[in-house]
Amino acid sequence: MAFKRNRSLWLWAIFLSLLALRIYSNALANLSPYNTYTTLIINGFVYGAIVIPLVVGIYLLIMHGTRWHLLLAAFLAALLVVCQFKILKANYIVLAFALSFYSPEEITLMYRRSLGLTFVLAYVSGLFVHNTRSFIDGVYSFGFYNENQTGFVITLLAILMTVKITEKSVTLNLNRKNEAFLLLVFLIVSFYFKDRTAELMIIAYVLLIWGRRLFKSRLFQFFVGAFPLLLAWAAYYCGMNYGIKPFLFIVNKLSTSRLLMWNYYFMHQPLTLQGNRINVIKGWGLFYTPGQGMFDGSYAYMLFVYGLIFSIVLFIGLALANFKLAWSGNYMLAIIMMVIEISGFTENQMVSVMISFAAIFALIAYMPKWIHRADKDVLNEQ
Repeated sequence: MAFKRNRSLWLWAIFLSLLALRIYSNALANLSPYNTYTTLIINGFVYGAIVIPLVVGIYLLIMHGTRWHLLLAAFLAALLVVCQFKILKANYIVLAFALSFYSPEEITLMYRRSLGLTFVLAYVSGLFVHNTRSFIDGVYSFGFYNENQTGFVITLLAILMTVKITEKSVTLNLNRKNEAFLLLVFLIVSFYFKDRTAELMIIAYVLLIWGRRLFKSRLFQFFVGAFPLLLAWAAYYCGMNYGIKPFLFIVNKLSTSRLLMWNYYFMHQPLTLQGNRINVIKGWGLFYTPGQGMFDGSYAYMLFVYGLIFSIVLFIGLALANFKLAWSGNYMLAIIMMVIEISGFTENQMVSVMISFAAIFALIAYMPKWIHRADKDVLNEQ
């Protein structure tokens, strides 16, 4: 990889890690909202997340843009107009536009570096203010706001450490060091954090690696493509039918009352094209809001908060990315995408572009010439 190109990946990794620090750092989350300097810093992060990628993206479009980049830019611009320039949706759209000039392999490497930097920055910032524990339950979370966020970051980082990333391929590269690191992370998230989602991610990753030869089957590749759509449908079905279907009470218990929360919001505020606000009713009684504002589960959350238009575009994009990766022989990236999508059933980190590339892949996947065919048999890599 050329030095200048590699340097740009490091710059993006630093940028993403700073944005992630703004959202997930326990130290920043507990700074006084009335502090003028704090407000300026936070606003700088919010608008910088849009302005910087937009400026860089326009520069790259002028210098290196192809007709496919122009078509993607037009599509994303139209989506931005339809979404009424909502700032949260603009973050996804603008960042995807800027990163569309990089290959899936480069973006994966970028996020692997960013996750490592995010962990270090969150931990160090927590040490500086003597606040490395979760603000919610006091569990030692290494400087993150809560241990579920820590669990996702170190789990995805551990998974990405088991692959070798080059300019044209992402291949399995297991050795004693990264296997030991993956096992250590599994023990931490299972027995200390008690993070069932992170635990499931690692188990799913191991199972998919063991069965990775299935990805050569064209029929299975179609299943891989449909996978995020099935999960999105399952989340909607569970949210709408909780309290009606008896087996969903078991699912609700296993998912720590996720289904109860989804059902409450879906029933009290119907899904709309542009999305709803999360209204919290405090106190007890018939209209008490379960979770008091907590709304975990990417698929249900996107449908409710971001609305049908943006959610459908994103879910179809996830399906396109999965299918294209599997069809083109990029099996390891397809596996990692499926693992991230599994986490999205109960957690929101899947669609956080600061720590997960799934939503970025979903939007860039609409560009026909983005994912190339793998140049080697990645199934035989160890």
